[in-house]
Amino acid sequence: MIAAAVSATVIAARDALESKLLDVKRGALNDLRNQARIDDSVLRRVQRHLDTEEQRLSMRMSLLPMSAHGVGERPDGAAQGGPPAP
Repeated sequence: MIAAAVSATVIAARDALESKLLDVKRGALNDLRNQARIDDSVLRRVQRHLDTEEQRLSMRMSLLPMSAHGVGERPDGAAQGGPPAP
């Protein structure tokens, strides 16, 4: 039982890191577009890829026990009963 809790906690930490990485990637993508280094078609294509990765991560996070994410916290970082974190 303890090993499962530790594994779930490690997985939750990895998922949180992946979520932050997706945020960084989105920021870098917007910076590239604002600097006119990529055009709108590239922006949309990469955004779709990031959206897919975010959806996959969200699905994986929803399968973890709540205890792996902290007391009163949902996998997406929002308080229980509240909307998802941006």
